[in-house]
Parts: sequence; C-alpha cells; structure tokens
Amino acid sequence: MCAIIPILTRLLAWAAEAGYEVIAIDNGAGSRPLEGESLPERCLMVFGSEGKGIGPTLLAGCSRLLRIGQYGSTRSINVAAAAARYATHGYFSTAARLRIEAEAEAQKRAARSRSATAHEQPTDVIDRE
Repeated sequence: MCAIIPILTRLLAWAAEAGYEVIAIDNGAGSRPLEGESLPERCLMVFGSEGKGIGPTLLAGCSRLLRIGQYGSTRSINVAAAAARYATHGYFSTAARLRIEAEAEAQKRAARSRSATAHEQPTDVIDRE
C-alpha cells in the first residue's frame, strides 16, 4: 500500500466532515470546463500534476472534475498557473454572488420600508370632530 493513500483518505474524510466540496482540477476524460461552473464557498480544490494528473484514489473522492479551457495543441498548464486561474474564478464568482445577494436584500428592505410607510397613519392630522 502506498504511504500517501491513508493521508488522502484522512483529507477526504476531514473535508466531508467540515462541509467542503472536493473538486478535481485536471483535464482528464469526462472533465467539464470551468467556465460556466459555480464554485462553492467551502471548496477544496485538488490539482493534477502535469503528465500523470490526479490518481484514481483521490479522483474517486472528488465530486466534480473541471478543467481550464485551452486552445491549440497543448493541453497542459503549469499547476501554479492553474491554481491561480481557479482561485481567481472562485473569488470573482463569490464576489458576484455576494453582490447579487446584497442587492436583493437591499431591494427587500426598501420594499418593506415602503410597505410600512404606506400603512402608517399621518401624525400631523388632527381629528376635529
């Protein structure tokens, strides 16, 4: 048994217990392009090495297999560059989601405020009867 397998098993167990989605980042068979994918706030990304990619034990513990869309004949990217690309995507995806949620909450508060104002009785009117 390879010494790394128990470590990977513990990592995957920890991620599941801590509520992280484990996502494989590799250009292997069945991978989907990053573009159009949403990354969760709690995400553990596993990057494949150039040449070998992600081993079967670790890949089996991942919920999704994503890749960076590339053009031309080369289908490989340095792992540091790949990590930077995915981190940037995750950051901007999260920032966009948070902005949309904040705008929706502001609209809800404004609607509640308008509704409350419409139901209030004017305080400067005196009943003279």
